[in-house]
Amino acid sequence: MPSRDSNGRALGTTGRNPYNIGLPKIHTGQPLTANPINQIANVVDKVTIRSGVGYRVKQSSNGTTLEFDQPDTYSVEISPLTPQSFTVKNQNIASITAGTVNGIVPKINGAYIDASPTPTITLTQNGYILLQVTRTAGQFFPSDVSIIFSTTNLQSTDTVGYFPLGSVVINTKANPVYAAITPLNGGNMVVNRLKAGANTSVWYWNIL
Repeated sequence: MPSRDSNGRALGTTGRNPYNIGLPKIHTGQPLTANPINQIANVVDKVTIRSGVGYRVKQSSNGTTLEFDQPDTYSVEISPLTPQSFTVKNQNIASITAGTVNGIVPKINGAYIDASPTPTITLTQNGYILLQVTRTAGQFFPSDVSIIFSTTNLQSTDTVGYFPLGSVVINTKANPVYAAITPLNGGNMVVNRLKAGANTSVWYWNIL
């Protein structure tokens, strides 16, 4: 066993971090000079995470976070028809994982959500991301399946049904501002519409 000094350090060692990243060890009573301070600053600089390809480091008064350009669309934990937010060029947008309603792939602004490039929704206000299905007389039901953004949780009408996929909250205190989405439901959907006489239609939604 090697001899040790009063601080428990093996004699003949340099006092550097055992992981050899160059961090000096300062002892009580040791004169504080610029050299160890500069060494510490260099080590901090070495281990600082910097922005790279596909992600950026964001710093605010709330702390430091990593912001990725694209969501992990390959994660098996993400259910169909789940909204996800991300930022591209300081613009908050959302995409929806691929899924179906009554076997039909929904569209965003006329583009199927499983298309390439993936269609997105721009997020600038608090609100909701909704499934919207339309019933048109004489046509296969539903005649149209879309995903839209609304500042309110829209209620179904006689010919149009709505189902919330997620709520959106814009965090204006962050720098830069970002959109947080809370998924409300996830999974492939089945919708049915019941119309009895002059009564307003009743819509039934189920997750497969």
